[in-house]
Amino acid sequence: MRENGGVRYLDTPEVTTNYLNAVNGYLRELRLKKRNADDYYSFLADIIQSPVQSIREDARSDLIYFVETCPSFNKSRILVDNRVDEALKFWINRDTIPKKSETP
Repeated sequence: MRENGGVRYLDTPEVTTNYLNAVNGYLRELRLKKRNADDYYSFLADIIQSPVQSIREDARSDLIYFVETCPSFNKSRILVDNRVDEALKFWINRDTIPKKSETP
């Protein structure tokens, strides 16, 4: 376990609301309905803008994992999504989208 053991502090009503919304979104996308790559991406792109740093960080790492493990998802759409920061777009463009010279 890390220094805080993964504990999330709900120290204000706003932080609590943000965590509850994030948890409800994860449950909705991953457990309560049929999984859909586009819906899950849209959810992650929304919460990647959370005012709560740990929610943003978790969403960012989940988005990276999603991009790496979902071959059916059109990664190019991330490059034009204003919800996603430029550093993440750079990584996606450089490391996950095959260049024309690399495709058979």
